[in-house]
Amino acid sequence: MFCGSNVGRGEAYLDAARRLGTRLATEASGSWTGAPPSARWAHSPTSFSPPGPGELAEALTWSQLGIHAKPTALLDTAGYYDHFLRFLDHAAEEGFLRAADRALVLSATDPATLLDRLRAWQPRHDRRWKPVKGS
Repeated sequence: MFCGSNVGRGEAYLDAARRLGTRLATEASGSWTGAPPSARWAHSPTSFSPPGPGELAEALTWSQLGIHAKPTALLDTAGYYDHFLRFLDHAAEEGFLRAADRALVLSATDPATLLDRLRAWQPRHDRRWKPVKGS
């Protein structure tokens, strides 16, 4: 699990980060890191919450290519990701994004629901790409 290190401008972001951290400390297992995530994604046993658009694009691309089989989760605090999630939905509706690829992005507005979705997530078996050894 990787979480961004910037709390943003609103108190809601800091509050959500604290609530997620509390839930993770009591419920979730896995590794935490403050280092850039890209070098660790493919080898980490846990899920990943990308901090920004560049890391999000990389995490999703790696998932599509079979480099990792882990969910990508967004805690949508105060509607921060609303526009992005609507964009993904629209791209899928218009045929530019496969439904299976849209399903790679999990989201929720509260930590408990997000953790439930992470626990329920199942990796897909996409045969479009040859899996990388060790993934």
